[in-house]
This record gives sequence, C-alpha cells and structure tokens, in this order.
Amino acid sequence: MPTVAVVLGSTGAVLLLAALIGRGLTIGDIALPAVSMLARIPCFVVGGVLIALSVLLTVVELAGPPADAGPGPASQPPVPLAAGTVMTPADVHLAPSLSSSIVGQLDTGVTVEILCTAQGEIVRTPDGHTSGLWDMTGAGFVPDVVIDTGTDQATTGPC
Repeated sequence: MPTVAVVLGSTGAVLLLAALIGRGLTIGDIALPAVSMLARIPCFVVGGVLIALSVLLTVVELAGPPADAGPGPASQPPVPLAAGTVMTPADVHLAPSLSSSIVGQLDTGVTVEILCTAQGEIVRTPDGHTSGLWDMTGAGFVPDVVIDTGTDQATTGPC
C-alpha cells in the first residue's frame, strides 16, 4: 500500500504544480507543459484529491486496523487440540449449560474436534456417568460425558 500512496501523491503533486505554475516549468530533465487557465482548475482539483488520498492511505497503513475491526489473526479460533467420538446423540449448546440455546446436534459415532474445555452444568448420562466438564467444538459446547476422549479429564486447555 505505501507504493500506491507514493504514486498517488507524486501524481497529485505534478498536477498541482501544473495548476499552480501553468506557464510551463523545467526542472532538470522534467518539463511541465504550459497549461491553459481552463485546464488548471481540474488539475488543481484532481491533484489535491490525489494528495489527500495518498495521505489518507498512509495514515491508515501506519495506524493499523481499527479497534472494532473484529477478529484478527491474534483472536482466531483456537486450533483443535484433541478429538473424541460421540457415544450417544447429543445437543450442541451455545454455552456450557443444558438450559442454553441449542445450536446443533451430533449423532452417535461422529468424531468431533475439541478446541478447549470449560466447567459448566453437571450432566448425567442415562448409564449414570456425571461430569461438569464441557468440550467446545467448532459448533458450540457439548457435555464431555457424551464424548469418548479416552479420559474423564480435560483433554485441552480452558476456554
């Protein structure tokens, strides 16, 4: 982007010089042609706009992304660190609680990637297993007791 700003600024400067001087000017090997009074006004306007645009592009580049730009590279979703197999059909929740909104469902036998784990509402399976550990998948939270991860402990870091 700096190259674009330099080109725009340089072009704008040449047009402004042509508009301001108008009678023709030679600087070294560069010769600005004589410009009629009628052509000087558009040269001045376009040159000024190009210089302003060049300055704006430079400021934006130096300032970086705005604070409200949303997720950037540093806030990308975590890379899956573990996986497990769904042992019984399960709802996917927005938060680690059975009362939170259901955002999807998982069928028995599906392999899920686990991004992180969180403590939440304690869930009891029909066969009597209980746990308050929840696994965060790409779609939302699933109770860990319905996912076979090979352990009853967290398999990833906290969410």
